[in-house]
Amino acid sequence: MEGSSSATALPGGQQGAPGLAEATAQQLSSPPPPPPPIDDPLVNGIKTLFDPTIKQTTEKLLQVHKSQLALSDELDRLIAQLQNYLDNSEPPSIRPTVLKLAATSKKLAAVNAALQNIQQRLNKLFLQLSKHRTS
Repeated sequence: MEGSSSATALPGGQQGAPGLAEATAQQLSSPPPPPPPIDDPLVNGIKTLFDPTIKQTTEKLLQVHKSQLALSDELDRLIAQLQNYLDNSEPPSIRPTVLKLAATSKKLAAVNAALQNIQQRLNKLFLQLSKHRTS
């Protein structure tokens, strides 16, 4: 059948095996089969030492996997919303505002230059007045 596909779509347009994410999640959530019993005390001691850490790490990895799936879903939703926004809205024209800002910037630079000249003149006047008073 041409309309139905047995593969699932992955991000980026790639095709994956059907139910791959579900199978992976199911495989990660089910505990591994217990190993055959070993009579070596050293092996049993090491196993007893590492079992809690391995179990805790496996649980954390499962949580991370679930979080990644949730994040992927949320990103897909956000991309769809942004694409919808881009498709249905026209960005505002900022050219007039930029031109006004540029003109205002030039005026401000001219005012600052004039104020700097006035400040220099005032400094010279204060210097002359202070020399005149001390003499």
